Amino acid sequence: MKTVNPTSNNPFAPIRRSPQLAAIVCAAWLAGSGAALGVDYADDDAVADYVRQMLYWPDADPANRDIAAFRCKVLLYADGGTGIRADTANIGTLYGAAERARAQTAENHLRTGLIHTPSSLLLQHLLLDLYYDRATAELIVAANMRTPDGRTVDHMRMGPPTVATGLVIDDEINL
Repeated sequence: MKTVNPTSNNPFAPIRRSPQLAAIVCAAWLAGSGAALGVDYADDDAVADYVRQMLYWPDADPANRDIAAFRCKVLLYADGGTGIRADTANIGTLYGAAERARAQTAENHLRTGLIHTPSSLLLQHLLLDLYYDRATAELIVAANMRTPDGRTVDHMRMGPPTVATGLVIDDEINL
């Protein structure tokens, strides 16, 4: 390890010179930041509960339900008189930049929890759920985006193939 310049005013100079020291400082910061938030990252149940409150409307405390990242999973559906249907036109108000940022923050907490308990199936499955729910919300948003001529931006077919013996991918390749 190189010696530190004693006249340097930069307190982080030794960290830049030592990857081992940088790793120790990062681990200490991660442990400290969890404690500041009241999350014990070594307890996978606590991490999962904390993340679920950030992501899902039913799991959030009532004061924070309106900012749950994937509240669209519950609030997207409404009774339109002919039964419960997805009101996909409402997706823009339920999933936007704030929800994307909140989902990213939740993912960061999950990853930190996985650093502390890498064998936790609970956290691994919750991370997969987050990826799935994010992809689903993004697909619904993309399906509602229209080009000036009225076509949807994504050009995906979400339904059965146009030819009874064909595959959906055949229709998508043609697009």
